[in-house]
Amino acid sequence: MQYLSLKLSEVADTSMQVLAPNIVPFPSLISLTLESFYIYGDDVLFRGNSASLEQLYLLIDRDTVLKLNRLGVFKNRVKAL
Repeated sequence: MQYLSLKLSEVADTSMQVLAPNIVPFPSLISLTLESFYIYGDDVLFRGNSASLEQLYLLIDRDTVLKLNRLGVFKNRVKAL
């Protein structure tokens, strides 16, 4: 899968749910559109695609930035953006 677009009308709190760290669900993702705040408890959408991800669209607020930073999403991972 190279393009992923998620639109969540009713957002459930999944911040406590995490995927095993060795699972890479989207290794060749080029474009990610998330039409909600980042609700996941880990880096599942960003895992393993730092070399291929070129386009990122997501709603962002202070909590989202802090969460993604804590998860290491911005630390030498998204090279193509």
